[in-house]
Amino acid sequence: RAKELLDINYITGPLREKVLENFSASWDNTPKALMERILKNIRIDYKSQTQPKKYMVLIGPTGTGKTTTCAKVSYYYKEMGKRVSIITLDSYRIGAYEQIKAFGDALNIPVDFSKGDDELILLMDRLKDEDLVMVDTMGISPRDTELDLTLESMTNQISREESIFVLILSPSMKEEDLIENYKRYSIYHPESIIATKVDESESIGNLLSFSYRVGLPILFLTDGQRVPEDLKKALSSTIVSSLKGFGLEIKRGKSQISETIR
Repeated sequence: RAKELLDINYITGPLREKVLENFSASWDNTPKALMERILKNIRIDYKSQTQPKKYMVLIGPTGTGKTTTCAKVSYYYKEMGKRVSIITLDSYRIGAYEQIKAFGDALNIPVDFSKGDDELILLMDRLKDEDLVMVDTMGISPRDTELDLTLESMTNQISREESIFVLILSPSMKEEDLIENYKRYSIYHPESIIATKVDESESIGNLLSFSYRVGLPILFLTDGQRVPEDLKKALSSTIVSSLKGFGLEIKRGKSQISETIR
């Protein structure tokens, strides 16, 4: 039964092996025991949820929802009382600046646009008194060598000590695509993951397997298009709610403590 639960949640590889290691539970207790093992082995970036570095740079492929995620996360920290600004580096996607600017206006968060290294350096100096600067980047395909070099050059202007690079991925992606994107963006040394479009996937098990395999903690989950509502902190409760087949008793528990940021 434990293997069946892992199968329907697409939990594979080293994480699957780890949670099944010396596994023993009664039939009735299997879901709870298995869930406890999964949660024990999943890392969550609690520190960045409460004490983010000066710059949070969102990286990831096109179509994963980086821009809407940037707006949601910016508002989350603004509601914590932090002074937050947004910089977008995406001058390639049509309407990219207009989209994030509309979000910023609606949420009362300043938004700036940088086309190159010099502009970015000037912007960072002007925003030196902000608590947090969210940086939205362009998505890159494997064939976009020139664009890749442009992004690398621009992000090199940001102090690594003062920044965290967060990889934006969706659990609806196939496992091999998750790994391929991790390799593609490994030059930026991402430190956390935001799981997007969770509502479009039956389970986030494949992303949990990926997280465990590459050693990256999960920071947030997004589960809809509403800005800023559809954002959740990565917590044991939100991870439980994004898996299936683990029993009504667990669902009741998580529904009482799940934290949706509004």
